[in-house]
Amino acid sequence: MSCGAVVVTLDAPPMNELVTAARGVLVTATAIGRQDLATCYGWDDDAMRDAIERCIAMGVDEAEALGQAARRWFEANRAAFPARLGEALQDLA
Repeated sequence: MSCGAVVVTLDAPPMNELVTAARGVLVTATAIGRQDLATCYGWDDDAMRDAIERCIAMGVDEAEALGQAARRWFEANRAAFPARLGEALQDLA
């Protein structure tokens, strides 16, 4: 996202909390197990193939729009991080 690239990721936490359909390509995910308290996700081969085919067929304008949206989100998130960290630390105190 920081590079303004089209990101392909699973439509499952935590990735779908960062990458949305407005700034990337989401692949349908399925819970496949647990590791301690975390849910592990996998994908269906057809869903991954669909996402890759979408990227291959994507026009330059759409790819640039997704990449620019990803970059804007990255910059806004990075700029807001110090304030969010400060608030979280104050809440702990």
